[in-house]
Amino acid sequence: MARNYTNTECPLYGTKYCSALNMTGCDKCIASGGNTDRIKKDIDAVLAMLPETGVYPFFGTDECMLCKGGTKNKASCYAMIDLGNPEPKHERRNVFGMKTKSMVGSILPLQLSCCKDCRRRHSTIANLPIMLPLFAGIIMTGLMSFGPVGEAVANIHMALPLILTVAVVGAAWIIGKVAGKNLAKRYSNTTWLKVLDIPGVDELAKRNWFELREGRHFSKLIFSKEPLKQGLLTGPMAKEENI
Repeated sequence: MARNYTNTECPLYGTKYCSALNMTGCDKCIASGGNTDRIKKDIDAVLAMLPETGVYPFFGTDECMLCKGGTKNKASCYAMIDLGNPEPKHERRNVFGMKTKSMVGSILPLQLSCCKDCRRRHSTIANLPIMLPLFAGIIMTGLMSFGPVGEAVANIHMALPLILTVAVVGAAWIIGKVAGKNLAKRYSNTTWLKVLDIPGVDELAKRNWFELREGRHFSKLIFSKEPLKQGLLTGPMAKEENI
């Protein structure tokens, strides 16, 4: 994607920091508001916490990063997740106006090349506990709204249609959670379900990176056909020394 870098007066113009931010244009850049010294300091801190090869190899490859085993499927999309790191330490004010240490000092939008099979497995596990109760609720609402059925149930007890609907939806939720857990166990044989367990990506975990929205059995991923158009280290920049 063409970049519109026109502000030659910006202290970051043409530097590694400009490449690291990977904005689509100067008007979209966070540096346009000033505070460039703080931005440079924060970027240097993030770069120091990356693996030797940076993060570009994770999404700059044609092979699926989520496939387990020696044979990798061809990537057809991107799996994305936000990672956090306690460093660098930042202070913020709480509701009482007191300064406290922030739990997250840095945020890194991580992208991974992904195949359609791994995407389907992750999506199935994530959506099952949501879709089953939803479908159950729709079906029960339809049944209870159908004259003969609804009237027959309500004649037993006025609150029975609602009680039955809640019970069925609750049962569907439990079934969805159990089924999702069982599927996760089966899918884990062929797909990496936790991104920070992936060889290479696990180097980030060793440097104290963690998932901002961590799932119990799987990483909560967002999928896209295209890589991110802008954002910190979303471009081809790999590491400070390579600039």
